Amino acid sequence: MLDFLDDMTKKHLSNKVAELERCKNLNVGYELVKILQNGLIDRATGGSFDDEVYRILRTKVIQTKPLKAFIPQWLIDCRDIEQYWAFIKYECHGYANRRAFLYNEFSELLNYFENLQTPLMTKVQFDESYIHSEWEKAMERQSTDPAAAITTARSLLETVFKYILDESGTLYEEDKYEITDLYKKVAEILNMAPNYHKEKVFKQILGGVNSVILGLAALRNTYGDAHGKSSKNYRPKERHSEFAVNLSGSVALFLYKTFKESMNISKSK
Repeated sequence: MLDFLDDMTKKHLSNKVAELERCKNLNVGYELVKILQNGLIDRATGGSFDDEVYRILRTKVIQTKPLKAFIPQWLIDCRDIEQYWAFIKYECHGYANRRAFLYNEFSELLNYFENLQTPLMTKVQFDESYIHSEWEKAMERQSTDPAAAITTARSLLETVFKYILDESGTLYEEDKYEITDLYKKVAEILNMAPNYHKEKVFKQILGGVNSVILGLAALRNTYGDAHGKSSKNYRPKERHSEFAVNLSGSVALFLYKTFKESMNISKSK
């Protein structure tokens, strides 16, 4: 059927068919998201990205429910590669800015799949060392990628909240609960809600912890890299990420230690 085509054209068609088959057979995971990101970077910086490959990869990603919170809105809106090009050429001017934008936009999606391989998910012991390790990862990104550091800091808190809820046998709806909802349940388990205490000083301290959680959630929504941003949004500074990371790490350790102490007390009774 391909006899009338020259060798170069045959090779190109053969490679395209092979690439399409590969994408169709790929499970949604780190490799698939990385292929999608690289293709979009190529198209945004003077190269090309096959429309059919884009459609296959995009559909797989946006139809995977656990990824809903991490998917940029523009990826949902751009149903083909021409719509994407119409978006990116006005969203960011210059190749360097486009690369930086796409690295940020895909950061949380890639983090999600990397975290599937973390000690928590593979049932390696979850302890203070694990928390310190995740805290250090966030600190390492403070100067090079402040937005990603803020998102990582928020993820650390969410991981600790879910650990406490899971270990205590408390039910919660993973897809529906925001970080503030998770903290409310954790506060109940640890008797940390301000209204549980009469002493003014304890009410102030515990109210402060609650304010920190609310503030970090708002900071992440404003400055984190989890969602697409318009050109009018400010980029976070290193001081913003340093503030978020330090608060998150301190609160995460405090809550973890409080929970472990409460568990030890329960066992001794």
